[in-house]
Amino acid sequence: MADEKPYVHERDSEATGFSRTLVRQGLQLTRGDTQILQVNVGLLCNQTCGHCHLNAGPGKTEVMTRQTADQIADWAGRVPFETIDITGGAPEMNLDIVYLVETFAALAPKLTFRSNLSALNSGGWEYLMDLLKGLKAIIVALGLPLGRNRVHVTDMTGRSARGNPIATTDHCYTCTAGAGFT
Repeated sequence: MADEKPYVHERDSEATGFSRTLVRQGLQLTRGDTQILQVNVGLLCNQTCGHCHLNAGPGKTEVMTRQTADQIADWAGRVPFETIDITGGAPEMNLDIVYLVETFAALAPKLTFRSNLSALNSGGWEYLMDLLKGLKAIIVALGLPLGRNRVHVTDMTGRSARGNPIATTDHCYTCTAGAGFT
């Protein structure tokens, strides 16, 4: 393997390209076993946040259809995953969300559902919450900092203490995903 030449994509052909930097550092990026399949079920959301990396919003029409879900499920049925992670703008706003949740939950031991809690808070979602609860799904809702105190992951010395309050407000709880803040 040490003699293998790392793949360099044509757009990384400049001396400052990421692939060339890896080569200069003697590093290679290689795949490990894929354990999580993340499925984005659409860009429809009840909010329009300027910082949203998906550019999701109320006017978006890009949502996963049952046909596409079935194609993904067919593939995922042949390739085992530890977790299937359902995400999107506000996944609960996809009109086929119950079908999507039931379909993907059957394909992996764990199901993660990245919720926009402000959409769930708008009412009428009890059936979805009951379904997720029955499936023992992990609901991910990265919240807002309490009391405007933002604690970055590099400043944390351990887990948050059990019993600490959770911040709530009418805001998209998934917008801090990947930012490293509590």
